[in-house]
Amino acid sequence: MDNPFVTQLKHLAKFVVSIGLCIAIVWVLGPQRMWAALAPISPATLLAALPLMALGVLITVRRWQVVLDVQGSAIAYPLLLRVYVKGLFFNVLGLGGIGGYTYRVMVLARHTGSGGVSAASVLAERAVDFAALPIIACVGAASFALAAGRYDAAAVLAGVGVLLTLFLWRVIASGRTLLEHGTEWLWGRPAPRFIRDFGGALVVLARRPGAIRRLLGLSCLFQAAVILVNYTISWNLGFGISLIQFVALMPFVALLVNAAPVALGGLGTTQAAYVYIFRLGDIEAGKALALSVVITAGVFVFAAIGGAVLVSERIRLRGML
Repeated sequence: MDNPFVTQLKHLAKFVVSIGLCIAIVWVLGPQRMWAALAPISPATLLAALPLMALGVLITVRRWQVVLDVQGSAIAYPLLLRVYVKGLFFNVLGLGGIGGYTYRVMVLARHTGSGGVSAASVLAERAVDFAALPIIACVGAASFALAAGRYDAAAVLAGVGVLLTLFLWRVIASGRTLLEHGTEWLWGRPAPRFIRDFGGALVVLARRPGAIRRLLGLSCLFQAAVILVNYTISWNLGFGISLIQFVALMPFVALLVNAAPVALGGLGTTQAAYVYIFRLGDIEAGKALALSVVITAGVFVFAAIGGAVLVSERIRLRGML
């Protein structure tokens, strides 16, 4: 466990990064241009996006449940959903020095009976999603090139996507062998139970190629939901950005945001990623900023729902004492 002072310092650093990136974006766009970009946003815009964002949450929880099922821990979907949304609350606000992933591991360990298995399920769920993003990005970019008549570029990008898929499969096979030898002995000594359970749970998953394919399929479905969310927001704001542009650009945005979890609830990093990637696609920075603001607002809405669930559970628990 981190020193409380170090923990608070980390939270302060995230807050500073978020504010710094927001200031930088305002500086680059200019205040007037920024306000003009944000002016079309209304509560109705966010409300239209929330159902599809909720679908993304449901897919993510299902992906987590698939990992746990393979590892031999049958956890009810409603329970996982509650734990996940409460984890979003901690991810955004980082209260008490507990991150969302740490919270999910801690709570789930009470039901699996093993912190190692719980940690492995959270890590595997995130790792599969992150590993699938480069492949999805290549497919999206190839689709965009094909629609633009750049058949040579489309063929190259599709080929890169295939190579990445084969490489990912090889990494999984190699990782399974490494884990099989590493879970029993650690530097010549019997490994602690947490390490044994953690490695064993990952080995079980790596031995189930059918489950991994299912997880990759769910990751693709999640990314499709993300693309539809952004397209819906764009359509509501009258931006005229085509669906194929979102197919090509959104995986790269997700890669940047996931690779740099250094801000408060993604505030600042999400806006910077949208503006940067969408400008590469010849989409006006103001439109990208408006999209990112609605998406970030949606994340905070679901984090608030998680906070409300947490508070209601605490109140109910106190009433039972």
